[in-house]
Amino acid sequence: MSHIYISKDNKKEDLKSTAYSFLLVSIAGFIFLGLFLTGVLPIQASSYTKIMLGVILGIMFLIFFAIGIRSFLQIKKAREEAEEEQEAYTEITGWFKKNYSASDIDARIESETEPEQLYFNRYEIMSELLTEKCDDREEAFLDYIIEQLYGELFPD
Repeated sequence: MSHIYISKDNKKEDLKSTAYSFLLVSIAGFIFLGLFLTGVLPIQASSYTKIMLGVILGIMFLIFFAIGIRSFLQIKKAREEAEEEQEAYTEITGWFKKNYSASDIDARIESETEPEQLYFNRYEIMSELLTEKCDDREEAFLDYIIEQLYGELFPD
């Protein structure tokens, strides 16, 4: 079963937005909590309620802060993975375009093929050709490459 492919570059951007979001919320939360606990904010609460809210919210904002920092630390690795993936994409698509054309793929299809079936036959042939070259790659990544190549080779 194939899954929807999400590029490493998109994952890196998601990680970056997660890091900024959690850090921003945690810092704003700590500021609010500090203002609340010191009585600067005009919110009436008993001492017990202030302590409980301080502990619970403090732990929650600390967890948010840790998630934000952890996400920032993972961005470098994600950036490297995105660059490696882009290099692999460029290499694989370049190899495929150099060795195969739309007419090469169509030549492998039986002539009696129905027009509705043409896409599936082409896709299958392209999949076989790519799998021979790149059997160590993730199936979803290869499906993504095939979709991109298909659009270039068969624009109709």
